[in-house]
Amino acid sequence: MGGASRYAESSACASTDVVGDAEDLVMYDDMNTCRDCGGKCCKRAPGCAFPEDFGLPNIERLNAALASGRWAIDWWEGDPRDGINELDQAFFIRPAIKGYEGQRYHASWGGDCTFLGTNGCELASEKRPRQCRQLEPKPNSNCVLHGDSDKQSAAISWLKYADALIDK
Repeated sequence: MGGASRYAESSACASTDVVGDAEDLVMYDDMNTCRDCGGKCCKRAPGCAFPEDFGLPNIERLNAALASGRWAIDWWEGDPRDGINELDQAFFIRPAIKGYEGQRYHASWGGDCTFLGTNGCELASEKRPRQCRQLEPKPNSNCVLHGDSDKQSAAISWLKYADALIDK
């Protein structure tokens, strides 16, 4: 199945992870294009998750995801809000990088997503991080990210949950 849909068909691999409640955003799901490309975007860096990917403000699924070791807390250097300089860093959640599973905090400049398997993403389409759901696959790795689903937007979206992300 190619193109955009509200809730596209799941990938071949079933999800056993805790992310849920896909937002009512257009989701781009073209497993054939992704498979042909070999998941180059997933090998560059995992996609960013947003609070609604975990059903927040209910914190249990987020805690379970972090406890699984397959999700990590990363950060944006500086204040992600345009024209504001009040923060040294802002946290956001993303899948762990292969080889770094189990590290709660892991700043990354890239690497293979822990959910990238031999047949593509192990997560069902609707269970993927928002940034992944909003990435429209295109031939020759010319994929297009739609909406406010970039790393800066993710960091901004997590600001009100910063206390939940900081070990006390």
